[in-house]
Amino acid sequence: MEVNKTKVPPPVDSPNNGIPKRGRGRPRTHPLEIEKSADSLAPENLPAYGVEITSTTHETETKRRGRKSKTPNPGSGFEVRISPDKAVYPLSIAADILKLHPRTLRIYEEQELVVPFRTKTQRRRYSQNDIFKLQFVQFLTQKRGVNLSGVKIILIMLEELRKTISDPIKYFFPDFIEME
Repeated sequence: MEVNKTKVPPPVDSPNNGIPKRGRGRPRTHPLEIEKSADSLAPENLPAYGVEITSTTHETETKRRGRKSKTPNPGSGFEVRISPDKAVYPLSIAADILKLHPRTLRIYEEQELVVPFRTKTQRRRYSQNDIFKLQFVQFLTQKRGVNLSGVKIILIMLEELRKTISDPIKYFFPDFIEME
């Protein structure tokens, strides 16, 4: 009886120990994921337009000589603020935020009440301003009993009034409360 004595290659130092990955072969990363190094905070290295990164440091007094020094916040160390015009919410998340069915958001788009941004793959993305507008549409339809044609006319009139009045929604609809 002969024993096959072939050499086994040494294990590869990788997370999957040399076994080829299944799937598309590219790592999944979030589009707004940032590193916490000083180089990544340079303005030219910011992740996307409309994203503001600020350090959450606060001053504390040290025990030696009572000097004040800036120390990082115990939490994440950085705070990411996204511009209200940046379209980041997909249809399902926007529907969850508004407590609506996704089909309702598609109907609002068909009626041209809110037109979300479309990605290269034609997926809908809603901004914080779109969410606010949809909350106002909900208010008009549910609390005031206005149909979608009436909502469209009201939205057009409010856009015209913004040229003269700073916040026409608060002026004409004082009982509208924005969700947080």
